[in-house]
Amino acid sequence: MYSADQSHRQGKRQVYNVGDFFELPQAEYLARIQQLFIIYFADKPYLFLIADRIHAVEDPERLHEQEAYEGQYFIQDHVVDSLVWKVGEQIVSRLPSLVVTPTRLWIIPAPKQGRWMRDDEDEEGEYLLKCDWELDCL
Repeated sequence: MYSADQSHRQGKRQVYNVGDFFELPQAEYLARIQQLFIIYFADKPYLFLIADRIHAVEDPERLHEQEAYEGQYFIQDHVVDSLVWKVGEQIVSRLPSLVVTPTRLWIIPAPKQGRWMRDDEDEEGEYLLKCDWELDCL
């Protein structure tokens, strides 16, 4: 598990901002920061986070079982070879009880004309692609 103490000893720090994505290792979903705020109670500050919960879109046709999610079937965009994720309800959490991953996530908007839109009653739903592949630069 990654801790703030490890981060300090390694001289590394991860800074998040509104709109950034992160992974919740204790749950199988992603989140996008909407708001961070501090409430003072009895002269002690408490940090809170409001975030969008983002979950992988299940494949009703069960075409491709995902290696990372044994026994589960999620829709995959085959152009960029990435799972399709949908923005869901908002969550509120008090920090530092929330443990996030120290790695930066690369998320891009999913096209509106994908297979994932076929059975969706929510026409305004927001879909995303999580890019898991490596980027090589010259």
